[in-house]
Amino acid sequence: MKNHLILLLCSVATLSGFAQTAPIEFTNPSFEDSPGSSSSPIHWYNCGFPGESPPDVQPNPTFNVTKEAYNGETYLGMVVRDNDTWESVSQRISQPLQKGGCYGFEIYLARSLTYMSVSRLTDNTANYATPTKLRVWGGFKHCDKKQLLTTSQLVTHTDWKPYHLFFKAQEAYSYLLLEAFYDTPTLVPYNGNLLLDKLSEIKLFPCNENSSFDPEFFAASEKEEAEEQVPETQVAPISETELVTMVETYANRITFDDFGSLKRMLYADERTGKEKWVNLPLYNILEGLRQHSLATLTLVIVEKDPELAEKKKQSLKTALRNMGARKDQVIVRGWQETDATKSWSGNPDSGVLMRLIR
Repeated sequence: MKNHLILLLCSVATLSGFAQTAPIEFTNPSFEDSPGSSSSPIHWYNCGFPGESPPDVQPNPTFNVTKEAYNGETYLGMVVRDNDTWESVSQRISQPLQKGGCYGFEIYLARSLTYMSVSRLTDNTANYATPTKLRVWGGFKHCDKKQLLTTSQLVTHTDWKPYHLFFKAQEAYSYLLLEAFYDTPTLVPYNGNLLLDKLSEIKLFPCNENSSFDPEFFAASEKEEAEEQVPETQVAPISETELVTMVETYANRITFDDFGSLKRMLYADERTGKEKWVNLPLYNILEGLRQHSLATLTLVIVEKDPELAEKKKQSLKTALRNMGARKDQVIVRGWQETDATKSWSGNPDSGVLMRLIR
C-alpha cells in the first residue's frame, strides 16, 4: 500500500511537471487595436508615469509614424523622454513562471525615424527618434518590477527584426512588464522611441550555462502555425451589378472615431479561420472589388478640419494597405470642387464618400 502511494505521488508530480512545460501565452501579442495616440492596446495595461501620456497604437499620423506593421494591422509604440520618464505596459500571463525556470521568447522590434511630440522639458516640438532598448520585468501584479528578466540590444534599425530574449526567473512571476528604456549608461535623458510587434509565446527550456541561442528554438512553433493554416477556398463570384449594390449598401456604414481613426472590429476570415482587425463594411467591398480587376474605387474624405481630414486619410490608407487593396484600384483623396457634379455613395457625416468606376 505504501509503495502504491509513493508511485501515485510520483505520477502526480510528473504530470504536474509536464503541465508546466506548456508554452506561456499573451493576450493580444501582436498589439492589435484601433490606431490612436495615448491609448494602450487592448489587454495591455499602461504603467507609465503619473501625468504622462500612455503608449500609442501605431501607425497613426498624430506623431508622424507611418511604418507598416510586421504582423496584423497595428503595433505598440513607446517612448523615452528628456524629462527622465519612459513608457511601459504590463499583462498577466496565461500561467505563472516556474521559480528557477529558464525561458525564451521572440519579439519583433524597430525604430521610427519620425516620432513627433512636444517635450515637457522645453515645451517645444521634438522628434523622439533616438534609439532605445527593450527591458522586460517580472512581478506579481500590474506594473510590478520585482526582477529585471532580460534586456535587448540597442534598437538602431528602422526595419523590423526579430529579437530572441532569454532569462531565468527567480520567482514564480505571474505578470510581465515591457518597458522602453535609454541606452545605458547615459548621463542625460533623451527623446527616443521603440516599436514592438509579434510577441511570441514564452517557452521553457533546460537551464544550461554553456548553452547559446539555438536558431531552431522557435522553428517548431512556426512550422506548426504554417501547417495549421486552412487552405483558402474560392470566393463566390459576384456580378458588376452586385458590386455596385454592395458599394451603395456599405458605403454609409464606414465611420471614424472622434480622433480620425477608422473604426474596426475583430473578424474571423471565413476562408482561413484567422482573426484580423478590419472595418467590416470596407472589407466586404474590397472582397467584391478583387473579382473585378478593371473596376476603380475612389474614396473621398469629406472633412472641413484639415488636421482631422489628414488623420482620416492616413488611417484609411493604412487599413486599405493592411487589407491588401491595390493602390491603382483603390484611390483615397480629399474633396475637390469638381466632385460636386459627380454621383457618390455614402454619408458625408461619416467622413468618406465612394464612387465606383467600371
